Amino acid sequence: MKISPRKLLRSRWTIAIVCAAAGYLLLGFLALPAILGWQIEKQVSDKLGHRIAIGDIRFNPLLFKLQADKVALSDAQGRPMLAFGHLLVDLELRSLIDRAWTFSQIRLEQPVVELELDADGRDNFQDLVDRLRSPEPKEDAGTPRLIVHQIAVSDARIEYRDRFLAEPAVIRIDPLSIEIERLTSLPGERGRYRISGHTAQDEGFESTGEIGLSPIAAQGHLSLSGIQVATLARALSRRLNTDVAKGRIDVALDFDVAAGHDGALAASADGLDVKVTGLELSAPGASNPSFAVDSIALEGGRADLAAHEFSARSFGVRKGTISASIDASNRVDWAKLVRAPSAKPTAAPAPSATPATPATPATPATPATPATPATPATPANSGPGSGATDTT
Repeated sequence: MKISPRKLLRSRWTIAIVCAAAGYLLLGFLALPAILGWQIEKQVSDKLGHRIAIGDIRFNPLLFKLQADKVALSDAQGRPMLAFGHLLVDLELRSLIDRAWTFSQIRLEQPVVELELDADGRDNFQDLVDRLRSPEPKEDAGTPRLIVHQIAVSDARIEYRDRFLAEPAVIRIDPLSIEIERLTSLPGERGRYRISGHTAQDEGFESTGEIGLSPIAAQGHLSLSGIQVATLARALSRRLNTDVAKGRIDVALDFDVAAGHDGALAASADGLDVKVTGLELSAPGASNPSFAVDSIALEGGRADLAAHEFSARSFGVRKGTISASIDASNRVDWAKLVRAPSAKPTAAPAPSATPATPATPATPATPATPATPATPATPANSGPGSGATDTT
């Protein structure tokens, strides 16, 4: 039976197929991006209590490519947390053949992460994490089968801000780049990675090696170059209290880290080389550096976390000086270098302390303490002590 092309084009099956294809294209190109953007904004606001702004979302239903531009996440007060300029997710149809989520590439451009700690040590992501955490534990369904042939993160920026001090400590990594080839959760398979970043102070780090997801493991080389002691001192300001922090640190090592099925972590480092030059630390109020060393060098170090072992081929200290003094309360100034866990800088709580002072007149119990005239005996004791500190 011969069917003319005109009848074929006018047949119900042809019209149905054309209408279905047109509907699919309209749904993919127009409806899906609009629905996706609307739902993301709604869910983030309603369930997470945060705000998200999306510049544009595009989806190609023929190539299965999803793209998003100018996306920014902020907290309930509008303070920025996460953002990126462009995201590309390219899903492959061979996912059906591989029986695994297979992506030819995932590319993220100009991402920004702004991590901030308040004066009490709570970070700005904690509320988001708490809302995302499920109230009831779920059964572990295992790691989904995943294959990503290429992951690229370019022109990234990470900004860390700690408001513990009156002048917030700020550490900025810019730019940061990440490249991963064939990241997969297939058992026993690993991909190659490279991570590098720099700071405005010309500090840098780079790591290359292999990474796997089943089991979670990483093996490679890590190098830190030109790390400033002042940067570390600011980052550790909650525990370290210094007036002067100088010096440069360079580190290089080969590492091997793996997490077992029981959650136990196995880690080892080999070929560890550490060099510290121009190190100088001064306790608050000290007239001379508390600790000063021209150079500290460790070579050929090896560490094994599981075996609790550490060894090094050589270790040396060159031209070091140590200075210590005792104040009027018989306290060594070195003790001032370590800040108590609950202690805060005197400059930071000053604004909050002033409004509290008007409430003190309401405490008439203090006049009752004149019954302690024995305290004048203590000044007699403190006198000799203070004289002793002058001699030291």
